[in-house]
Amino acid sequence: MARSHPSLTCGFYAYWSGVPVDGVEFFLREGRDILGFPTHDGLTCLWVGRSNSDRSTYRADIEASYLAALDPVLLERVKRGRRETPFKGTHRLPNFYRDCAGPGWALVGDAAYHRDPLTGMGIVDAFLGAELLAHAIHEGLLGDLDSALAGYREALRDKTGAVFEYTLMSPR
Repeated sequence: MARSHPSLTCGFYAYWSGVPVDGVEFFLREGRDILGFPTHDGLTCLWVGRSNSDRSTYRADIEASYLAALDPVLLERVKRGRRETPFKGTHRLPNFYRDCAGPGWALVGDAAYHRDPLTGMGIVDAFLGAELLAHAIHEGLLGDLDSALAGYREALRDKTGAVFEYTLMSPR
C-alpha cells in the first residue's frame, strides 16, 4: 500500500576540509536541521536543512543562510576549515512508502521508502531494507517466495514506521 506526504524541508550541503566531526553529528535548531558526517578523502559533509517555507530566503543567499543556521560549536570548526565543493541543494524531499513488493519482485532503499533527511537515518534505513529483503529472499527460496516478499513489505513498514511518523510531525 503506497503512502505519501509532500516535502517538508529544503536544504543545501557542501564538502569541507579541516572540519572534524565525531562520527555523525546532528543538531536541531529552531526551524533547522544540521547533519555533519565524515566522508571520502578526509572531507566532512555538512547538510543544513530548513523548512520549505523558507526556501526562497535560503536560495537568495545560500552561503549566508547556511552559515547563519549552523550551531555555534560547529560554526567555529567551519570557520577554521575550507569549503571544497559548491553548495548543492534540493527542495524535493518527499516522504513516501511505495508498494515495495509483489509476486517475484521487490524494491529496496529509496525506491521502496523515502523520508525527509531530518533524522539523518537514510543510509541506515537502506541497509535495514537490504537486510530484510535478503532474509525474505533466502526464506522464499526455501518455500513460498511471494509470501516471503509480502513479509518483507510488512517488516519494512514495521521497522521504519515510527521514524516515518516522527519525521512528519517534527517541528520545522
